[in-house]
Order: sequence, then C-alpha cells, then structure tokens
Amino acid sequence: MAIIFVSRGTYAGGKTLADKLGERLGYRVVSRELLFERVQDSFGIVQHKLEEMMVKAPPIFDTAAKAAARRVITAVQASLCELIGEDAAVYHGNLGQLFFPGVWHILAVRLMAPRAARVRLCMEREHLGELDATRYVDQVDAERAAWARYFYGADVNDPKLYDMVFNLEGATIEDAAECVAFTAKLPSFTATEKSRKRLTDLTLASRVRAKLLLDPSTHDLDVHVEADCGRVRLSGLVSQEHYEQVTAAVRGLPGVSKIETAQAVK
Repeated sequence: MAIIFVSRGTYAGGKTLADKLGERLGYRVVSRELLFERVQDSFGIVQHKLEEMMVKAPPIFDTAAKAAARRVITAVQASLCELIGEDAAVYHGNLGQLFFPGVWHILAVRLMAPRAARVRLCMEREHLGELDATRYVDQVDAERAAWARYFYGADVNDPKLYDMVFNLEGATIEDAAECVAFTAKLPSFTATEKSRKRLTDLTLASRVRAKLLLDPSTHDLDVHVEADCGRVRLSGLVSQEHYEQVTAAVRGLPGVSKIETAQAVK
C-alpha cells in the first residue's frame, strides 16, 4: 500500500479529498490538527507556536527564530513519521512529501482550484466579505509558498514536486479521488521491504534529531544523525563532553539499540 500526500492552496478542497481517499482505500487520514496534537503531546510545543512555525518562514536575519523553527520542523517530522506508520495513510498539508526523503512508496498529489471559488468558500466559512476573503486567501497562499522556499528551496507550484496535479476548474473532487485511489494501487507506489526499512530508519533518525534539538544540553550542537536497523550513527561530535551529552540524551529512546560515532572523540 501507499502513503498519499495531498498539497493544496487555501480552501482548495484538500481535506475533502483526503477524507474521500480514506473512505475509498481504507487508509487512515492524518490531518494537520492530529499532527499538531501529537507534536504537543510528544515534545511540549504549544499549538499556537506550531501554527506560526508551520505557516510562516522566520525572518532571514533572526538567528534565534531560525533555530526555533528548525526545532519545530524536526519535531513535526518525527511526529508525522510516527503517525504515518509504514503505509496506508493519507496526509493533507503543505508539501508533506518533503519530510520523507528517499521513501519511494509515496504518492504526492497537488490540488488546484480557481481563485474565485476558493474566495467564495472562504467567505462562507469565515463569514468574511469578498475583499477580506480575497486578501486572506492570497496571504495564506503567499505564506505557504514562502515557507516552502525558506525550508526546502521549493516552489509549491512546481509540478515536478508531485506525481499528480488536479485542476478543479475542469474536474471534481470525486474525479480526483477516483484517479488517486486507482494510482495508489499501482506497483510504482506500493510499499516494498526496502522502502519500509527506509521509512523506519527515517522515523528513528528524526526522533533522535528532535530529542537532541529540544534537549537544553544538546540543542546548540551540530550533530548529523543516521539510523540503520536500530543503530544510530552520530557525526559532528568534537569533544568527550559533547559525546557524553549526546549519548545521554539519546540512550533509552524507543528503537535505539546501539549508538555509534562517525569520528574519534577528542
């Protein structure tokens, strides 16, 4: 089975498509709200901070804000890995596939809808006038695009980021759901043993990175983390003190069977 990521513009129908795919395929649906709840429960990052960091890119020259954003993004990646599991899941959010480099059984979908239709839906749901709704839609779209450029150097409108792009000006949500559900069953998007292992290793590595970035004793250290079947490999350590701090923070985390360093500790 596959993992499906649905990206969309503001009020473009991403949640509706995700729910329909969950019903058709029997996949669990992971919403941004569910993701934020997991991040808060696991890492103690409050909802309003998550909302801010996952929508708006930090100021370019604000190093403290950049460090805080990096910690939040790492916690989000770890939590999303855990919620997605091995496969059979749908997540609707901004470029979720970028959190999963090297995982092959991912079907990335982009949903587009006419601006006028999105504005009308915003007016209905937010009880706004047309001018305010237009400003809101344009602002959120711009913020999401800036976020993707800042963290991943990606253009949300680049079709190369997606396996399928649907324009709802000519198609319906039902059409999109039928096409995506069919495609998700193709061999190209079916999980393999190798791809599942990659996801398992990525989940553990992201959990370790989140622990190091959120632990006061290690959050300033520049440590690269790799995982392989429970073995965690750390590089970038330069002193015995750093080694002891990092291993103390990592030891005992679920899934960690062994800790290795990629260089001699001084």
